Amino acid sequence: MRSTRLLQLLGLGILLTVVLAACGSDEDSGTTAKSATGAEPAASVSIDIGTETPIEVETETPAVAYLWTSGNLFVEANRKGAEDKAEERGLDLTVLDARFDPLRQVEQVENVLQQGRFDAMVVIPLDYTTLCPILTKQAPADGVVVATNDITICGRISDEGPEATPPGILTQAGFPAATDTNRDFFREVANRRGPGKHVGALLVGPEGNSSSEGTVQGLEEVEDEIADKLEVPYVVYTDFTSPDALSKTQTLLQAHPEIDTIMTNYSDETIGVARAVEQADREGDVKVYDQGGSSPVVALIEEGKVEFTTVFHPYQYGADAVEAIADAFEGKEVPRYYGGYPPNDPNDRVGHKLIIDADNVDEYDPEY
Repeated sequence: MRSTRLLQLLGLGILLTVVLAACGSDEDSGTTAKSATGAEPAASVSIDIGTETPIEVETETPAVAYLWTSGNLFVEANRKGAEDKAEERGLDLTVLDARFDPLRQVEQVENVLQQGRFDAMVVIPLDYTTLCPILTKQAPADGVVVATNDITICGRISDEGPEATPPGILTQAGFPAATDTNRDFFREVANRRGPGKHVGALLVGPEGNSSSEGTVQGLEEVEDEIADKLEVPYVVYTDFTSPDALSKTQTLLQAHPEIDTIMTNYSDETIGVARAVEQADREGDVKVYDQGGSSPVVALIEEGKVEFTTVFHPYQYGADAVEAIADAFEGKEVPRYYGGYPPNDPNDRVGHKLIIDADNVDEYDPEY
């Protein structure tokens, strides 16, 4: 009897120990009562991504992958805007550098989705075709919210506005190469070029990049309208860098001496163009027009080597994309598009575009 009673007591003690240990384990692991940070779990939030099926999330502080590319002042300013906003909103932002390699970026995006540790992505897409199904379909299926930044995907090279954002994407933050803003740019060049009919060339980035294609489409849409002032028979694709633009402009001027107007869709290209014009001893004869408004281009305007520039806001685009993610995870309504040209710029405009020339360059403070 005593041995039976002792065994019963020992069994009861072991059972109580197991139960207490299990309770302590639940509290320590945070899998039920608390999150990994010790905070109470957030209520479920439905995030609208422009489809019939929203993404359901359960955190107000998402882990965000920022799919970026190093290589120039523009993207450095964009990164700074994203990082500053992430710090302000208390978000964990992981920067992944594609180094201007579209294939590398596709692999990075796929790795982010496979790892399962990110709640959202902000992407400056280098390949707007390949990334389209990955970001608009695969990412939502994996519960990852995506904001695109600066460059659009899925062939969205239309006018500024919500139509620039395809279903499956939370928002598009800035698109300075939209067709409507480019139409304004080419009209202004034609109007400022002066009397007579002029022959122009346009330098853009790589083929297949939405910035390049949006610029070319904008030109095609106004070619007939400006034909009596400016003909643009030459479109040259570059890798966005100054050395490539320099080399290709040198070839262009040698092969086509009738060219007296050169336009670009990005400031690094403009730097190369201006050098080529100077080396060819064509300054004053060949007029150069920029899009982007970087600090080096401001110096070229002051020196009389560039006629005017339009202003890009890379810092703002980066900040807006992260702001959109933060707001969405807090259950706030997020616009489907953040404008490429903030509405409170005090300077003169052509349509949406802010024009900086010799008359107002002293008042302009570039973002990059």
